[in-house]
Amino acid sequence: MKRYWLILAQAVTIGLGLYLVVLAVRPDWVGRHSVLPQQAGGPGTPAAVLQG
Repeated sequence: MKRYWLILAQAVTIGLGLYLVVLAVRPDWVGRHSVLPQQAGGPGTPAAVLQG
């Protein structure tokens, strides 16, 4: 059981390391969606009017 735990820990460590390297080198590959700031409108203003 100890051997499987060590293999799992190493796999998680390698996976996390690869994730951090990709995040540092190519952040566009990670798929994080950024929220773009929009103009403030009144409570009755449709979103299509604000984006146009």
